[in-house]
Amino acid sequence: MERVIFHVDMNAFFAAVEQRARPGLRGKPIIVCGNPEKRTVVAACSYEAKAYGIKNGMSIVEARQLCPHIIPVAGDPEKYVDISHRLFALMRHFTPAVEIFSIDEAFLDMSGAWPGFGPEPEAAARALKRRIREEVFDLTCSIGIGPNKLIAKLASGLRKPDGLVRVRAAEVPALLEDLPVEELCGIGPHLKVYLNEMTIATCGELGRAPEAALVRRFGVIGRALKRMGQGLDESPVTPMGQEPEAKSMGHAYTLPRDTEDIGELRGTLLRLCEQVARRLRADRACGRTVGLTVRYRDFTTLLRHTTLQDPTDAGLLIYDAALRLFARHCEPLPQRVRLLGVGVSELARGERQLLCLEAARRVERMDRCLDAVNDRFGDFTLVRAAALAPLVPKSHGFLVKNGRSPRGLVLR
Repeated sequence: MERVIFHVDMNAFFAAVEQRARPGLRGKPIIVCGNPEKRTVVAACSYEAKAYGIKNGMSIVEARQLCPHIIPVAGDPEKYVDISHRLFALMRHFTPAVEIFSIDEAFLDMSGAWPGFGPEPEAAARALKRRIREEVFDLTCSIGIGPNKLIAKLASGLRKPDGLVRVRAAEVPALLEDLPVEELCGIGPHLKVYLNEMTIATCGELGRAPEAALVRRFGVIGRALKRMGQGLDESPVTPMGQEPEAKSMGHAYTLPRDTEDIGELRGTLLRLCEQVARRLRADRACGRTVGLTVRYRDFTTLLRHTTLQDPTDAGLLIYDAALRLFARHCEPLPQRVRLLGVGVSELARGERQLLCLEAARRVERMDRCLDAVNDRFGDFTLVRAAALAPLVPKSHGFLVKNGRSPRGLVLR
C-alpha cells in the first residue's frame, strides 16, 4: 500500500490569529513582529501584506517602504502557542502519528487512517480542514498529500491559501522535472548557488546528477540530495516524544543595534553560552565542539568551530572557547556586528567527567544554583555581572509580551 502523508500548513498563522482576534484588522495588510517601535523583523504577514511583496524575515523598515500604510502588530507568543496546542490535539483525532514540524506545521501519517473518512485521502483532508475552521478560531490551512514527507510538504505550498493538493507517486517525476531545486524543503539559497555552479537548476537535473559528483562536492549529504531530486524520502513521521536525541544545541541573538562595542559583544556571548549550557544540563548532555556565528551589518556571516579536550556543560568553559574564536577571527572588527550565535555539538549523554579540582566543583555548584533559581523564578532572574545588558528574551521570534527587559539579579 502506498504511504499517505499529510503536510498541514496553517495559512499566515500569526497574522490570521490576530485578524480573527481583532476584527478591525481583517482584510488589511498587517505584519506581526516584535516591538514595532524598535528594530524588528516580520515574523508573519497577512495575505493582504504579501500582495505588496512583503515577506517573513524582512525588516520592518523594508516592509514600510513596500507598503507605507502597513499595520504592525506586536506578537503574542503565548496566544499562538495555546492555539497551536489546540490544533495539534485536533490532528491527533485523525491519527496518533502527528509530527510537529513548527508552531504552525505538522506531518500526519494517514496511511491506515484515511479509509475511515471516504474513498480517497482527500476526504480525510477536507474533514480536517473543516474541523479546524469550526473548532479553532475559524482558521484556514493548506494540506499537501504525498507518498512521503518531502512531496507532501511540496504539495502543501502549491495552492495557497486554503489549498488541498494531492501528488501520487506516479505523478512525482513529472512534477519535479522542471521544478527549481530551491522549491524542495532543505535546499536554501546557499545550497542553490552551489548546485547551480554544477549546472543543476531543476529537481530533474538533480535527480539525474552523478551521485559520485554530488558526494565529492557536498560529502555525505550528496546522496540525500540526489534522492531528493528523485522525490524519494523514507523518513518516518515521528510523533512528539519519540524524536531522536538532539545532536547539537545553540542560540543566536540579533542585537538591538549594529555595534562594534567589544564589551557589549562579549557580554552577549556570555549570555548565549549560559543559555546553551543550561539547555545542555537540562538534557543531561555535554558537548565537545563549540561553534561561533557572527553576522555583520552587511549580512556577511562568519562561522567558526573549535573542539575541546573534554565534553562540557559549563557555560564559562563554553564562553572561554567562543571568546577565543571571536578574538582570533573577529578582532579587530571589520565592521559593526548585527548577530551573534553560539552552538555546541558532538553531544554525549551520561558521560560526565568526574570533577577532581575544588575550583571545578565550585563552578558546577554555581551552575546548579543558577539553574534552580531561574527554573523557579523565570529565565534571566539570576545572571552573571559580566553579561552586562541582558538579552531581550524571545519566544518563536517575538519579544516578550510586555516588551520589558527581565528582572536581573547579578552574580559577581
